[in-house]
Amino acid sequence: MSFQMYNSFVPQSQAVVHCSADDPMIIERPGLWSDHRAQNAFSDDLAFGQTPLYIAPTSFNNGQAPNTSIILPERGSFSSTPTEADWDRLKSLIIELYSKHTLDEVRDIMRDTYGLRASVKMYKDRRRKWAMDKNIKKHEMECIIRKQTARAAVGKRSVFYLRNTKVPEGKIARARKAFGNLSAEGFSNSKLSTPPGLTCTTPVISPLSTPAIIETPERILKAIETYIHGSFDARTWVTTEDGECTGKEGTSEHYDFYSECIEALRFLEDNDSSRTWQFLNMAMARVERMFEVEIPQMLGLITSVLLQYVEDETTSKIAYSILYFISAMSDKKLGSNHPITFCFTRLGRMQASQVMQTLRISQSCQTDCLTQRADRFNMVTLDLLIAQWEWIKKDNIIQTIEEYLKAAENTIGTVDNRTLYIRQALVGYYIEAREYKKAVKVAEELISCAAKTQVPFDMTEALKVLSIAHFGSSERNLAEQNLRRAISIGSDAWGLGKSDVIGYMSRLQSWLRRWDRHDEAAELQEEIDRIVEVKHRRLVMEEDEKWQRWQMSQAASSGAE
Repeated sequence: MSFQMYNSFVPQSQAVVHCSADDPMIIERPGLWSDHRAQNAFSDDLAFGQTPLYIAPTSFNNGQAPNTSIILPERGSFSSTPTEADWDRLKSLIIELYSKHTLDEVRDIMRDTYGLRASVKMYKDRRRKWAMDKNIKKHEMECIIRKQTARAAVGKRSVFYLRNTKVPEGKIARARKAFGNLSAEGFSNSKLSTPPGLTCTTPVISPLSTPAIIETPERILKAIETYIHGSFDARTWVTTEDGECTGKEGTSEHYDFYSECIEALRFLEDNDSSRTWQFLNMAMARVERMFEVEIPQMLGLITSVLLQYVEDETTSKIAYSILYFISAMSDKKLGSNHPITFCFTRLGRMQASQVMQTLRISQSCQTDCLTQRADRFNMVTLDLLIAQWEWIKKDNIIQTIEEYLKAAENTIGTVDNRTLYIRQALVGYYIEAREYKKAVKVAEELISCAAKTQVPFDMTEALKVLSIAHFGSSERNLAEQNLRRAISIGSDAWGLGKSDVIGYMSRLQSWLRRWDRHDEAAELQEEIDRIVEVKHRRLVMEEDEKWQRWQMSQAASSGAE
């Protein structure tokens, strides 16, 4: 599924056009944020506060030339009610559009561009008749995971195609985690036959040998080293006795940025594009403040977000849009010669596979530098280490974290925010491996320790992972009780508008729906929608004020000249 990019985050700059095979064309307008009264490139029905960062059509096909075998119809050349001949003539075009857009978006494009007026039901009938369904059913994904596991056991990598569409690796990885959260009876252990339309191939890996390709990551790593060591040398960053690493000014903007980007990704998985863009807008609104403060965790959190978006073909275009905006905002706040600006600008010129590889290498570089300047049990180092282990030590990550937890307990004690963080990560991987009894045991220990720290975030996250472990072991009442406790503690501490609290509520809503408690799920969804809408409208008003102030400053500058 591809998504057109609606958002409010266009950086302050002169109107610029970028365009190349690996750098989709983006038109930027001047202003702290783009004028939300602008017209959307694809739809006349743009929601309040959602404005387009226009991504040219070439970017919707990963930089490749469009399908020239499709003959585009003339606008208005159809009957008021499409005939069978009309549908036959449009089949190739609609299938091509549907591979990159939702069904509603296809309908809008066909109506606005070609004058075809057809109902959603008509499109759904064609989708069924032409076997265009993009949703991967549970038994199909289960078969994919089983085949992938079996092939990986004998050293084979796999690429899957379902109904002639490539299944993104990121979607398979997230499905593995989702299956890990299913109850035991919900996951079939029987051998499955291969579903119709599913094929598997072994990818051909091309070595990177071009000197220019190798040179750029090396320069990025050098810039990262310069940035981290320079920040410590200048005393911009300092370590504290309780294992933290801080800047001159504390802020939660960076963590909220990360949480909102991850929530956007989860809404994307649920095909809720409206909520996806709202959360992305809220996340991007924090970037300017992030660059004003520059805490040590900033680079690692941005790296983690980009990795989660760029790993999946369906979200890689969003990753580039995030990357372009961060690069432009870094240029504005830190300057064009700043190491961070250099890193993100260079990343934006790479292809997706190179971006992923370079981000992972940079993650290792950040870990090494921070281990040297802080220590291996510092919170900022732990963040990066655990993220890095997920792909470096994927096969024995549980053992690695168990050993690290023992070392941490022996070094810094059991009741310490760093030890709690490692224990929380361990619970997450127990759940992913469906070792629910171990997950519950460690999560209960985590709650006991969190009660001693009296830090709300420690307790809410402990309750969250315990509830997920109970959910996985089919203990519905305990799962619901603990998640509701997390919501209650979080809302008392920060309010319902906090992204983490919204995430807890969304998880509970999905469980209620799965348990066939649809009325309660609908009521909770209405509450979530209300909270998100209020939060998003407040953001839009703030950004509109920034836009107006910028316009006034520009007018004043022009008058002075």
